[in-house]
Amino acid sequence: MSKLKKVGFEYSRIIESSSSTTSLEVTLFPNLKELVFFNLPEWEGVPAGLSEDQEEEEDSLASIKVMPCLSTLEIVRCNKLKTLPDCLRRTPLKNLIIYGIEILSQSCKNRGGMEWPKISHIPNIKIDNKLVQKDGAWIQQQQQQQVD
Repeated sequence: MSKLKKVGFEYSRIIESSSSTTSLEVTLFPNLKELVFFNLPEWEGVPAGLSEDQEEEEDSLASIKVMPCLSTLEIVRCNKLKTLPDCLRRTPLKNLIIYGIEILSQSCKNRGGMEWPKISHIPNIKIDNKLVQKDGAWIQQQQQQQVD
């Protein structure tokens, strides 16, 4: 897996094969609860074709759910990963762990980065072994309130 560059959910062929008058429900990885991506040095992310805009357009033909039971996602030492997939906005994640990915860590840490809107709904976020958000509350805010 050291040469893996893209990981995506290729459902477009399923939708293309259905007629436009047929309602189609597709659930990808319906029972997956935990997912770990570990030491994928060449992984750049999901293909550009898997964007939230594309999902919304295709939703008129089909109802697509991606990992509806996913509660924990861990991404460790995937050095070329710069962005998270847009579909994370629609997952019921409870725990997100990002470790050893400098570019991605920086864009998630301080709630102002470009990746924060994709993950802000996740109650527990740990980045580089530091809790950033716990039970839905931003850790830095909690620490300042305790000082006051």
